[in-house]
Amino acid sequence: MLSLDCDERPTPELKEEVSKAIKDDSYQGFSIPFKNYIGDYWIRGGGWYPAPKLRLYKKDYFRYKEQNVHPPIEFKGHCGKLKSDIIHFNYKDWTDYVRKTNNQTTLEAKKWYDYSFENPKKARYKMNTIHALWRVYDRFIGSFFWKKGWKDGFIGFMIAYLSAFYQILSYAKYREFKKNDKKK
Repeated sequence: MLSLDCDERPTPELKEEVSKAIKDDSYQGFSIPFKNYIGDYWIRGGGWYPAPKLRLYKKDYFRYKEQNVHPPIEFKGHCGKLKSDIIHFNYKDWTDYVRKTNNQTTLEAKKWYDYSFENPKKARYKMNTIHALWRVYDRFIGSFFWKKGWKDGFIGFMIAYLSAFYQILSYAKYREFKKNDKKK
């Protein structure tokens, strides 16, 4: 099964590579590199390329864990690697990027808020000011410097900045959920 979202397109080279890969019984899945875009700009740095994801797999070996935000996968089998890309039109423009970030941070905060009832100790450890500030720093430095986002110039800076902003906004919304819970 080749799994694609509505904003993803296989390249002609990938189509050809997939038709050969599905005949290979030594692997139950294949990771595929992603060519990610904001508008018409292909993002090469910041960990956005090749950013391989497991998207070709035999159904019996793959499933998503139950989770609202960025659900992790459970894969049992051997995974090969394909070379051709999936084209991913992540965001139409910066407005779209910020809108999606706003939605995702709400879901992230809600995930941690719900988790704080399941495992309060871990939630307190992960969702506190010091930890949130560390994640802001780590996301920006990681994206812009370690993963070479600087190669994309201003766009790379914006991606690193918004990745860091995602962390602090998620934390702020989490605190808001907790505050509103105390008012009830």
